[in-house]
Amino acid sequence: MCLTKDGDFLFNTRNSRELVGKNAIWKEISDEIILFNNNIMRVRFITNVISIYVAYYFNSIKGKSDLEKIKKVTTNVAAIYAKDLKKILIPIPSIQEQQEIVRILDDLFAKEQNAKDLIDLIDQIEAIKKTILGQAFRGQLGTNEAREESAVELLKDMLNRK
Repeated sequence: MCLTKDGDFLFNTRNSRELVGKNAIWKEISDEIILFNNNIMRVRFITNVISIYVAYYFNSIKGKSDLEKIKKVTTNVAAIYAKDLKKILIPIPSIQEQQEIVRILDDLFAKEQNAKDLIDLIDQIEAIKKTILGQAFRGQLGTNEAREESAVELLKDMLNRK
């Protein structure tokens, strides 16, 4: 039976050329028993190897190049066999260095995600601005009460304040 455990390195051994070699680290999210497909190889490393460090290596330019060299491709399916995967020499620094490399990469990827989220937020704000301006110039904003200043005048005031 193929059971997962927190921290397991999962490696896609058979799929399309683009997807074979994809990998992930299993994170426990519940006490449920989780099984996985036999096209996924589960690896549990010895104590001096951090699984996420290995995943980062295989997702690096060098790691992807190493994987590309051992892919066996037929018409519709590509495969990477365990016997070939074992031949790849991954530089394994001390456990402290691995931890620091993982910490730095985690931090960089988190900052990258934050930047992407901010860009999405800015795009949403710009879309909202355009919608409000369009409604304002079509006279679709406000309560239409005579004592209120018109939306166009309010927008002019706001734009002039900048």
